[in-house]
Amino acid sequence: MQSTIENTHRRPRLTFIVEGDTIGELRAKVIQALDLQLGLKAEQAAAHVEALQAEDTATAEIPEKAEKAVSESTEKLDAAQAQMQTDAIEAVAEKVKAKPRASRKKAEPAATTVVSDFAKEIEAQADAEDEAPKKLTADAVKAAFDQYVNRFGVAAAQEDGPQLLDRVFGVGVIRRVRDVPTDDQGKLGRIIAAVEGAILTNEFKRSAVQ
Repeated sequence: MQSTIENTHRRPRLTFIVEGDTIGELRAKVIQALDLQLGLKAEQAAAHVEALQAEDTATAEIPEKAEKAVSESTEKLDAAQAQMQTDAIEAVAEKVKAKPRASRKKAEPAATTVVSDFAKEIEAQADAEDEAPKKLTADAVKAAFDQYVNRFGVAAAQEDGPQLLDRVFGVGVIRRVRDVPTDDQGKLGRIIAAVEGAILTNEFKRSAVQ
């Protein structure tokens, strides 16, 4: 017996031609064939779904990878900028340390700088005067003899003064204080020291003026 069973679907028709089968066998084979066709379609559908999922996954990974790349680039840029700032600060600090102290005061107000310089100049002059020996004059010798007069009187000074002068300048060379030469600082210093020593020790045993 020849039977033809057609299964119409949206897809092309599936035709089974079965010979020598009973109705039950024919029905079982038809059902089996339908199950096989449905299984194939299910497998195709599953494969299609997997393909779509893979496509979606790949599409979803693109922005994720792009975002990751942008994030990494931003982090590297921030690190580079921070390092540049650190290097610049260190370079400026080294330059400031290398500058002399005087150059660091350029930002001070002009008036303050002038006053400061003037004060330093006065201080330097005072230090130079303290360190350098003072130049002796005839007035310094006269001042020493005036102290002798004030301590022991005019008469004692007139008698003792020539002896002090002879001791320094030679006997009879200088008889009056105003004749003391000022071109020899060494002798000026010695005559002043001699007069002051005579006052302190009362070398000539004079009575002090009351």
